[in-house]
Amino acid sequence: MTEANMSNHTVSVWKDFWLNLKQGYDNFEMLRRPPNVKVDLKRKLYTFEPT
Repeated sequence: MTEANMSNHTVSVWKDFWLNLKQGYDNFEMLRRPPNVKVDLKRKLYTFEPT
């Protein structure tokens, strides 16, 4: 989920999905702990909270 790899997929139909997952990935990279993950069915995305 590097910036270079993400930029290769800017026209993908899955772009928003991958950007959402990148939030959790970035959180993990910074804290080195898996975040708490919640699913927001209304907005169809994941939310991440530090542990």
